[in-house]
Amino acid sequence: MSKGIRLIADGSNATGDLFTRISRDLFFAIGYDEIRVDVHKTGREIDLQGEHRTEARSVRAECKAHSVKIGGADLNKFLGVLTRERIKFPGRRVEGYFLSLAGFSESAIEQERESGSDGLILLNGEDVVEQLVASRVVVPFEVAVGKSSQCLGKDSNILEMSGGELIAHQLGYFWVVFYSKFKERTHYSLIHADGTPIASSIALQVTSDDMKEGDSSLAGMIHLAPPGNHIDGEALAAAENVYRNWVSHEYGYIQLDGLPADTELSATRLRLERLFVPLRAHYLPLDPSEDLNATESKMDSVESLSLGAMLGQSNRLALLAIPGGGKSTFLKRLATAYSSPERRSEIDDGLPLGDWMPVFLRCRELKDRVHWSLQEIIGAIPSYAGMNDKEAAAFRVDIHERLRSGRVLLLVDGLDEISSESDRRIFAEHLRTFMSMFPRIAAVTTSREAGFRIVAGAVASVFKPARIAPLSSDDVVALCEKWHTEVVADTEAVRSESRNVAMAILTNNGIRPLGENPLLLTTLLVVKRSVGELPRSRSSLYREAIRVLVRTWNVEGYAPLDEEEALAQLSYVALEMFKSGLQQIGHRDLMDLLKDARLELADELQFSKVSPSDFLERIEHRSSLILQSGHARIDGLTQPVYEFRHLTFQEYLSARGLVEEQFKGRDNAAPLADLLGPYYDNERWSEVISLSSAISGRKAGGLVSRLIESCELDAARGKFPSIQLSTITSCLKEDIQISGGVLEKALDLIIDNAERSGSDLVQTLIAGKFGHLVRASVKKKFWGRSRNYSQVCSVYSEMVLNDEPRSARLDDLGFIELILGEVNCALAERQAALLVLMMNAAYRIRNSSEFIKSDGQAIMSASAEVAVGCLDSDVPQVQFCAAWALSWIGQCLRTAPDCLEDALYKLSRRWGERIGEPDSRFFAWAVSSLPAVEKVELRLEPNLVNRFLEEAAVSKAGTYHDHVEMGALTLAWYARGLVSDSEIAERLLLFPDYQRRRSSAATLLRYLGIEDSAVKKPRRKVQRRI
Repeated sequence: MSKGIRLIADGSNATGDLFTRISRDLFFAIGYDEIRVDVHKTGREIDLQGEHRTEARSVRAECKAHSVKIGGADLNKFLGVLTRERIKFPGRRVEGYFLSLAGFSESAIEQERESGSDGLILLNGEDVVEQLVASRVVVPFEVAVGKSSQCLGKDSNILEMSGGELIAHQLGYFWVVFYSKFKERTHYSLIHADGTPIASSIALQVTSDDMKEGDSSLAGMIHLAPPGNHIDGEALAAAENVYRNWVSHEYGYIQLDGLPADTELSATRLRLERLFVPLRAHYLPLDPSEDLNATESKMDSVESLSLGAMLGQSNRLALLAIPGGGKSTFLKRLATAYSSPERRSEIDDGLPLGDWMPVFLRCRELKDRVHWSLQEIIGAIPSYAGMNDKEAAAFRVDIHERLRSGRVLLLVDGLDEISSESDRRIFAEHLRTFMSMFPRIAAVTTSREAGFRIVAGAVASVFKPARIAPLSSDDVVALCEKWHTEVVADTEAVRSESRNVAMAILTNNGIRPLGENPLLLTTLLVVKRSVGELPRSRSSLYREAIRVLVRTWNVEGYAPLDEEEALAQLSYVALEMFKSGLQQIGHRDLMDLLKDARLELADELQFSKVSPSDFLERIEHRSSLILQSGHARIDGLTQPVYEFRHLTFQEYLSARGLVEEQFKGRDNAAPLADLLGPYYDNERWSEVISLSSAISGRKAGGLVSRLIESCELDAARGKFPSIQLSTITSCLKEDIQISGGVLEKALDLIIDNAERSGSDLVQTLIAGKFGHLVRASVKKKFWGRSRNYSQVCSVYSEMVLNDEPRSARLDDLGFIELILGEVNCALAERQAALLVLMMNAAYRIRNSSEFIKSDGQAIMSASAEVAVGCLDSDVPQVQFCAAWALSWIGQCLRTAPDCLEDALYKLSRRWGERIGEPDSRFFAWAVSSLPAVEKVELRLEPNLVNRFLEEAAVSKAGTYHDHVEMGALTLAWYARGLVSDSEIAERLLLFPDYQRRRSSAATLLRYLGIEDSAVKKPRRKVQRRI
């Protein structure tokens, strides 16, 4: 048997993509997550880097698919790169791997053997195969041989197995098992990575691609096709029919919650298409560990696409959103659209055409199956869909064939709803392995953003992460209208009323954020119809919504339920389930909890006239707050299983249970802040903590104080407290009762960390109860004596935009002209604000078609002139805002402005005054953003340019380093002679393509004789222009 792995691909680009996939799979198998490839560093590029998923160590790897063995010289070259990486991260163990599919020369192996523990770990093709088998991406060769014997048929007596090899192809990994006839290889069998013999049609494609390589091991050989699987055609047709009907029934409807239970619509499930509003999203950085500067990443994040278009671009998405953001509903839309194609056209949401069979997995329902492989989980679907044995057998054969050929759309809903972090990691690793085994399938997974962090490293290399955007104003109007026409009546008067309600939501800064969330918007509409007014906060919305739902039980045919008794029992159940990490509970356990509640909450429930069984019956038959979701085998018995309609309601009731002291052992319980103490850094408890603060009155200040202490403790340990910061912000959004001192500490903490945690945290507070204090704190920090403006510039920008009533017109060229006319005569504080408006306007223009028009170019050139003039200001904050504005204005300009030379002199002078300071990179960013020209020659002090280059050399990898180095190289070009053209070109080529497009780099490379493109060109020697 050939001990290595062979690549079969059509062309060099396809070979490169295939080898990248193998490299990712290999290092995932070895134990590394957060894998990035082609990582550029100063003066060099690292093929692959990653972080170990359980140990505090990193990996740097050189990966080669050459046909010849690697020698010692190549190892020494990479060892030099590795040594610099180890010096750069002195407190972290950095492992060095060199992967060569062809292996290594004997001298190279001996060299590394002598180098000891500080050397490189060498991996060859045989090691790749071993790791892929060990991680269950590929079945062992012995299993493949056993499966191939099923294909021999009548030739079994004359064919003899004569070895095999593992091949990698765009369709996946395959074992080739060779057979000989009279000592000569004549036949072969192709076995998929999952152990299934491959049909002749796929074998023909693989063989055809192999023959294009010119050195085919399959040419002229006979493929041994697997025996017919004898699927009963009628059984398969019946299985598909049962499955499609099941998918339509399970996922094709929306329940209208909260309507009076005696109305016609209260028990109605509407077809999903009747209420569905197409959503949009924006891509997130591919590197899950990357700490992008919010001033740039947040601006980029505004660019959104419809989810249909996004799925057409990248058929493997990880969709993240806050609770109620529409994640699950979108997956339901995909399930019904692709299981029932006739329903796809009912909504114009741009879904791509595809012969996909949807497979929907709800993580909350996995329970003990979370440790199963995904093949086993999918294999169990027929039992849930109600298929008989013949249909189930036909379905399993068909779905596996679809997986291998890429005709499956895998939908994994709620990764964060696997409550155990260790179980979530295990499932994510199984999912990652499954995607490697079946590389052609499409897949979408969803999660709350907080719960995704712990598994991001495992899945981000195969799923493209994206965040679902809030509903737009048009979306809010559309959903309000759809809801009203279904619930009230489809008349023009009702439609007009729905638009009035939508405008009331959109024009109220306090409740607009609630209306931009699909779940909260529909809940707002339910509460508005029931109580006649719109709630003002999230906690009050949940409170009123749950009361509305409780009241739906009090109808004719049942004795009225006491509202407080019902809430006490539900709070007790919700909290006990939440503490146990449960979102679903069996009938017996639920009854036990209700009985326990009678004992623990005797003061509230001692006079209850409704027995636990009657109470549960009313919940099951009359309410949508908690419902029976199916059956499961628990403790050897098949029982009904219950869950709260939405995790959000369970979280609110859990918070209520804590605040009202309606939980087990309450008589000896600690204060609320101490009860929640163990959970301050636990993402799963963040919503419960913030809702507890909202309904706990004066106790909220104590909760926030403890959260601040938890932040300080994490910071002292060198850990960024992202969870606590997010929770503190959520608490403040609820307009809690809090003392001035604690509030000031909380705001300082949030604002100081906005660059890492996201300025949107502050943005949500500006429009609320504490908005005036947020503004005062931001202004104090931005206009204080500290020169670290970059720390608060993004929140300063959010404040300026929020306070400028005309900010919605920033893409209006006429409005930009008005801003320009005001800048020169304004005082410093107003000048800085106007420059920030110019910066935001440039960003918006850059992402529209306006900037390529002559009027747009004229306005941007005028903007550049004004910003350059502001660099002469004596006020550092104005200088900073001018540089920030130029960073985006430069990206709008197609040709250099007349003020280019003046701009470069002034920017370099201001940059030189700030070398080593955090905000210096904005001046470097502006230098590299302005369009480059060939004729300008700057008379800069050589020492100054060298200092810029030194700053780039010592800065840490990331956005700061990239901007500083790009700016330094740009000035080196204009200064001439300080850095050779070949070195400038080499270093510019190391930047990713998107960074070169956004800066002057692509133009500079063209002047240097290199035509830049998305595909990296071979590096070549360049000649200096005459």
